[in-house]
Formats: sequence, C-alpha cells, structure tokens
Amino acid sequence: MATAAPEITDVDAVAERTVGYLSGAAVSAMVHLGDQLGLYRTLADHGPATSSQLAATSPDVSSTRTPCAPART
Repeated sequence: MATAAPEITDVDAVAERTVGYLSGAAVSAMVHLGDQLGLYRTLADHGPATSSQLAATSPDVSSTRTPCAPART
C-alpha cells in the first residue's frame, strides 16, 4: 500500500516551527549565560555599554578572562 507524499505546505510548516524552537533554545541559553556572568546586573548598575565596556566592568567576566585556546608555538 503506497503512502501519499506530505504536502509541501505541511513540510514548510514543520520546518518553520522547528527553526523557531531552535531559535528560542539559543536565546534561552544566551540569556542564562548573561545572567550567570552578571551582565544584566552590570547593565542595570552602569547603564548602556559596549561589549568591551561590559566585559571590563562585569565582575564574573573580567576576573575569568582567559584565552579560548592555548597559543600555538
């Protein structure tokens, strides 16, 4: 017994919903990270800032500044 191919609109709807879920998950992870690093508290205390200013004034970021990868020799 043959099954009918899914309609293109159904596939598009599922793909769009999936991308939406993945985008939401990424935003949630970034918000959690910003909260854990104290970025939101720093912005509340000092007002608007560039990313460099934010990193310099956030206690959890400036005290743990390490390179992402060791330098190549």
